Amino acid sequence: MKLKSSLKSSSILLVALLLCTGAGTADENLLRNGELREGTLNSPAYWRAQSLRHDSKTFAWSHRQDAPGELQITGAKADMAVWSQTVDLAPGWYRLSGELRAENIDPHGDVLIGISAGGDTLSLPIKVTSSSDWNSGVLYFKIGIPRELQIRCMVGASPGTVRFRRILLTKASAPPREAAQIDIEAISVQGDQIAWEDRPPRGNPWTVPATILLLAAITLWGWLGFKRNQAG
Repeated sequence: MKLKSSLKSSSILLVALLLCTGAGTADENLLRNGELREGTLNSPAYWRAQSLRHDSKTFAWSHRQDAPGELQITGAKADMAVWSQTVDLAPGWYRLSGELRAENIDPHGDVLIGISAGGDTLSLPIKVTSSSDWNSGVLYFKIGIPRELQIRCMVGASPGTVRFRRILLTKASAPPREAAQIDIEAISVQGDQIAWEDRPPRGNPWTVPATILLLAAITLWGWLGFKRNQAG
């Protein structure tokens, strides 16, 4: 009896460990230094700061012990400033979430957390307000082939200060129906079709001149025939 009880307890413990391990793997942040704790001076490890004006004062990194790490962008009124990290992803569904807080921003500027894919930036559905509140959003996206994508925290054409934190990228199953979701491959195919339709027609450069000469010859031949008929 004791042996059966011991085996039962061991089985329960094993199942619990497996469930915990599975949950931990599912929630693993695929971003390196996603907690924004690692780095030196004003440079968080694995994150890259880029701007059109190349002004280092635009960017800041906060990593206090008593608060989550933060990326910061300030004074990008005449600029496009981005904190970014590039990730290599296998086919499947992914979940990207994050929080931002904006102060004294232009409502017509671009403030977002998102994914850069094929020249487009797909943003989280975050309602950006100029207040002291943190606003969060979640976006599910699917890729069908191995891809290199860029995760972005961006401010464009806006003064003020925007802070970003708790940026989490994880593997996911199929998203809930009501969740914001995007198929990257479908967007890429649609973009290729639009690009193809916008291209001007192409052909042999001699086609148009040859056609004009042919029409001129037909016209001249008809006119000469008309003259001969009149003379006859």
